[in-house]
Amino acid sequence: MKYTFTDIDCEDFEQLELCSSHYRICWQESYAGRLSKIAMNELLEQSGPGELESWLIGHGKRALTVVNYKGNIIGSVAFNCLSDRCYVWGMYILQKHQRAGIGSMLLERVIQRSRELGSQTLEITVLESSSGAIEFYKKHGFFAIERSMYEIAKGTTLSSKIMELKIN
Repeated sequence: MKYTFTDIDCEDFEQLELCSSHYRICWQESYAGRLSKIAMNELLEQSGPGELESWLIGHGKRALTVVNYKGNIIGSVAFNCLSDRCYVWGMYILQKHQRAGIGSMLLERVIQRSRELGSQTLEITVLESSSGAIEFYKKHGFFAIERSMYEIAKGTTLSSKIMELKIN
């Protein structure tokens, strides 16, 4: 299968709007059964028109890469680099495209770009209930550094693991 990887300009509102529908689909797949209907609706409202670009505005170097297959976004990763540490705050692959190596390719792209920016550590927060994601990151050399509670929607917190990878 031929996948196309595209780095999105975080200042380009039109490109970010195209990505927001991808996040909505991925969140529905990822959090189904883990969130109440109210919490899911609140999460989806946060990814509506005009919201995604606000997540990418802030300190440090922000980056968003999407994976296209047959003209559709099927995966993405967003991260932020501050000094010598990069934080992955969202890597999602549509379920029907998982286990095809896309996540590994996206992660390698993040590692390469993080090194270019002078980072030494990559960090990601993963829901503890996402055992497949935890195993994926462990397979790629990440290790858990602490547990935390992640507020995914107002009044809804989920247990998570903060994992890191030394990249330099």
